[in-house]
Amino acid sequence: MAARSWTFGKKIAFGFGLSVAMLLIVGVVAYRSTDALVENNHKVTHTHAVLEDLAHVLSLMKDAETGQRGFLLTGDEAYLEPYTAAVGSVSRTMDDLRTLTSDNPHQQARIIEALPLIDAKLTELRRTIELRRTQGIDAAMKIVTTGEGKKVMDDMRRVIAAMDQEERDLLQQRSTAAEEGAQAAKATISIGALLALLIVSIASFVITSSLH
Repeated sequence: MAARSWTFGKKIAFGFGLSVAMLLIVGVVAYRSTDALVENNHKVTHTHAVLEDLAHVLSLMKDAETGQRGFLLTGDEAYLEPYTAAVGSVSRTMDDLRTLTSDNPHQQARIIEALPLIDAKLTELRRTIELRRTQGIDAAMKIVTTGEGKKVMDDMRRVIAAMDQEERDLLQQRSTAAEEGAQAAKATISIGALLALLIVSIASFVITSSLH
């Protein structure tokens, strides 16, 4: 009787021990899968933020140029509002980009390349605005017609376009990884839950059989 009782107790301990072990394994695997999914989603969000800043830089520079042109043609200071707003924001946006891409040497190098171009363009805009104020439209247009400002703007667009393309490539990779991670997490949790249920069912069957 004692031997039977000891055997029965061992079966109960083994069944529940196996069930707990399986549940722990499923929990750890599910946690790691979910953690990887969260990390991938964070990377996707991060890449979107970089793309938004790149688009914002281009928009600000276009606004600055639009404000300058309006002022050169009319002499009305009100046209300079987009220019003034852009000058105040573009530096902050570039600083934000530098921070967001701090782990990407290629993008950091492109930022270093873009900054002097942005400064050169803003300097050209500022010079023409001052000339329009002090010497009139003809003096300002002499600088505009040299084409130097256009060349600088084109070079800046080229650098920003290269940054944009790299981020879009990263976005594609990270979106794919996030999707695969989501599918893997679902599969892991589903299979783990089924295995845990199977182990618990087997344990229950063994315990029930031992009672008879």
